[in-house]
Amino acid sequence: MRGKAVKLYNFGFGPYPQRLNIYLAEKGLSDVQRVMFKTPTDKTGWPPAEIAAISQTGSLPILIDEAGTTVTQSLAILEFLEDRYPAPDIEVLPIPWI
Repeated sequence: MRGKAVKLYNFGFGPYPQRLNIYLAEKGLSDVQRVMFKTPTDKTGWPPAEIAAISQTGSLPILIDEAGTTVTQSLAILEFLEDRYPAPDIEVLPIPWI
């Protein structure tokens, strides 16, 4: 699947966005279109209309594929991507304290 058919809405800072950034780099998935948002400093103006139209909670990250499948939460996104792009194999382990 090429041509940026998968879109990832994310923040540029924080552990969960970085988890996804590292995974995408290790997996070599350069065809995932990244839509980055500045981390809000307060709730004023959040979520932006673009995110509110996608997610009722307004939380990031959000991944949408070309079929319109929407996946939220970083671990769920990792599992979705691993199922979709099995090579190279990168085992996605759950965090034991969650």
